[in-house]
Amino acid sequence: MFESLRRYFVALYKFRNINYDARLGIPTVETIDQWNDVDLTVAAWDAAASLYRKKSLSQLNEVERTIFCSMNFDNQVNNGGIDQFLIQSEVELVKATEGALSHIGATCMESLFANILEFLAFENVNSAEDIDSMFAKQSDESHSQMKRFEEEFVVKEPAFLSHLYRFTRSNWTEVRWHHDDQTAKIGERGYK
Repeated sequence: MFESLRRYFVALYKFRNINYDARLGIPTVETIDQWNDVDLTVAAWDAAASLYRKKSLSQLNEVERTIFCSMNFDNQVNNGGIDQFLIQSEVELVKATEGALSHIGATCMESLFANILEFLAFENVNSAEDIDSMFAKQSDESHSQMKRFEEEFVVKEPAFLSHLYRFTRSNWTEVRWHHDDQTAKIGERGYK
């Protein structure tokens, strides 16, 4: 699933005329200036997603969790809407996303996200079955409100991404970059 999401995200940015160059490898102190904000953020998300798949959300450090949650939200909503984000994300991941949006300083998107969770009474959701049940009971009016939330998302997305890029640029050394199934923070195991 994550590999297809990564491919989608790369395709999305290529469609938007933004290039992600995977040949850049792992950023280092010597190469960081060669990385544009999108490439750096996608690479950091990819590293965090790899750790998430191998471990769990709780095993990511705060920076990795923030980048992973923020990018997952953006990716899922752009791919299939807010419904897709909620259905395809674990409850723990959905709940952690609001904190991630706050952490990067994207207060407008954080506010929208809080409104979505409040509208759906997400505080009562504890499992994937609860999410499925919530959507099975969704009325036409609820569906219309979700579409309005998605329209608001589109308006707020550029500022949100700007905050995410700035956050990633400021904290990239805290990401445990992977190479040949090994992980290392910059400065450890020979990474500079």
